[in-house]
Amino acid sequence: MGQFAAGGSGTTAVSARSTPGSMGGNGGGSQPQQVQIKRAVPKVGRNDACPCGSGKKYKHCHGQ
Repeated sequence: MGQFAAGGSGTTAVSARSTPGSMGGNGGGSQPQQVQIKRAVPKVGRNDACPCGSGKKYKHCHGQ
């Protein structure tokens, strides 16, 4: 079972996972913790309207 810690706005999640065979301690060959970042706003698609308000598609405006 992993450990989760949320940031102030709840947009980040940190999980620690133990590898088989390494019970307790660093064991000398420790792996970096995996960090999962969640977006507060969904990613803009290439064919969606540009968030700058120009009225153009993102791929023709800021997506270049």
